[in-house]
Amino acid sequence: MNKGRKVLALILALAMLFSVTCVGVAASAATQVKEETPTILVHGFNGYGPDAKAGKLIGNYWGGFAAGNLAATLRNKNCRVYEANISPLASNWDRACELYACIKGGRVDYGAAHSAKYGHARFGRTYPGIYPEWDNDHPVNIWGHSLGAPTARLMVSLLYWGDSAEQAAAPNDCSPLFKGAYKTGVNALQTVSGVNNGTSLADIGYDLLAKPLGNEKADQLFSEIFMKFGFYMTQTQAQAIDLTKLWDPELEEWGYTPVPGESVAQARKRMESNKSFQTKDNAFFDMTSENCAKLNATFKDNPNVYYFARPTQCTHDLNGGPKQVQDKTALLLGPLSDILGTVKCDRTGGGWKDSYYKNDGMVNTELTKAPFNNATSKVVETPTRGAWVNLPVWHCEHAAAVGFYFPMINETVDIVDAYAQMYNYIKSLD
Repeated sequence: MNKGRKVLALILALAMLFSVTCVGVAASAATQVKEETPTILVHGFNGYGPDAKAGKLIGNYWGGFAAGNLAATLRNKNCRVYEANISPLASNWDRACELYACIKGGRVDYGAAHSAKYGHARFGRTYPGIYPEWDNDHPVNIWGHSLGAPTARLMVSLLYWGDSAEQAAAPNDCSPLFKGAYKTGVNALQTVSGVNNGTSLADIGYDLLAKPLGNEKADQLFSEIFMKFGFYMTQTQAQAIDLTKLWDPELEEWGYTPVPGESVAQARKRMESNKSFQTKDNAFFDMTSENCAKLNATFKDNPNVYYFARPTQCTHDLNGGPKQVQDKTALLLGPLSDILGTVKCDRTGGGWKDSYYKNDGMVNTELTKAPFNNATSKVVETPTRGAWVNLPVWHCEHAAAVGFYFPMINETVDIVDAYAQMYNYIKSLD
């Protein structure tokens, strides 16, 4: 009898051990699903984050009229997606520094060398962090729209290669971003309607002033237009109606935040003394083909990252081509697509090609493809780490690629379904 009890006890013990082991395995599997690689959405020029009131008035930057809050919608489809919030007007360098802090959490470090070169503060706002666990063992995927594309590409490059000038300028407190400390911190980068090689729209705008006035005067005027706009918007923080809650320029590094007791006139004089209104360290210049060529030549691709470029187009041949005119997919940007489709502006660095007339209303379709303007990027057909895949063209205008279209009028791409498919495709690569 005692022997039987011992056998029964042994069986019960083994059963308990087995059940505990199964629970442990199940918990581990659940943890793996929960810790699925997150995807971070990066907005472009003049964009805004998920908390901006502009999103409540006209729709989230990522989602627009068609999908509302795209990140939340995709999360409901079991896609781990979050939306970043960085400056809509700052340069690609400053935005890349903000993107790093936005994801990881902490105070923005623009770099000692860069800040000294351009004359703004080294440190900016503090972010709580979208994914504080982010490191080489907990990577992220990045999707960048429009100017968000070169911004993200720059950050991804710095994460691997670092920056020797920043390391030399701050040897004791250099940001991990500039140390190349996250070599496997990014799994994949997808650009959508990306300003990967510039846009003729910025080039045309620049030439309108540069040809009659000269480059130096054009530089000054464009700097004043963009930076003063950001300055005056920021100054409303001290007024009865704070417009930054609607749309925030996020240019704290330039000292635009109102000082208690200081009038707008006094603040403007202070800004004129630090020459912020004359800087080329801003988004407009970084959208020109010239500056994109410099970025492409300086910052190499990360060999550990899958790269994807999604081109967009909302035009068709005008009288047999090569010039273009807006098609039925154009809605908000039709007039601009006609300008890009008919005006030749040879500032691309590599010479004008007639294929550049095709566009999405903001960017030439060819220029939204993998970096080629003074770049060393490798383009392949099968996804390979360190190389780019040019995805099929979406026939939609620039803003429609993030949801600013009316499904009953000019829908050509169901962005919720398209992004969910891309999310799962990237997930399947490893």
